[in-house]
Amino acid sequence: MTTKMNFNKKDYEKFQSLDELEKEIFSKDEIKDIHTRALKRSKTRNEMTEALSKALIQYMAQNHLGFNEFKKQLHMSSATLSKILKGHSNVTLDTIAEISEVTGLKIDLHIGSRF
Repeated sequence: MTTKMNFNKKDYEKFQSLDELEKEIFSKDEIKDIHTRALKRSKTRNEMTEALSKALIQYMAQNHLGFNEFKKQLHMSSATLSKILKGHSNVTLDTIAEISEVTGLKIDLHIGSRF
């Protein structure tokens, strides 16, 4: 990567947006690569959060748990559990481990080739 990172606070103030700063620091090809990788990460993250959401909704149905009872079991706020169930939460590994511990669900993380 080509970087010109010798900026001080005054240098940053001249930029009106992050896009302008990005263009100053990176080449067009580097920007395209950064954006492509970010989209791939976002897609993968969305797939994982959707899988967790579906598993928890199924768990709640199978165990006849309402939202409020389930959030108490998980020691989570309504907002946090709601985001997880909607697939809108970027959950931490610690949160996933806690969910597994409370529910007894085995949550696997498979690392390997996608091919």
